[in-house]
Amino acid sequence: MPTPNGREAGLRRITTITGWVAGAAVSAAALISVGVARANANASSNASVGATSTDPGVSRADPEAPWAPSGVSGLQPPPNPPLGGVGGGQAVTGGS
Repeated sequence: MPTPNGREAGLRRITTITGWVAGAAVSAAALISVGVARANANASSNASVGATSTDPGVSRADPEAPWAPSGVSGLQPPPNPPLGGVGGGQAVTGGS
């Protein structure tokens, strides 16, 4: 038969473990966010300093390319919108 204080000791142990796991998760999230912030700061400072660099990771649009936007941004409607099909559909629910 378990001891009467065994349940209380187990609950204290689980509370302690949960606290340590939660603290480790918060610390890991803070560490990752600091790393990402530093990486973004370095990337933005490098981009402003080396604007004429030939970094292969930077994509630049060619204004002479036939697919380049000509001053228009956003989605455009299709030249010929789709037409409705012939006949009406029928939705049937239920058994066979």
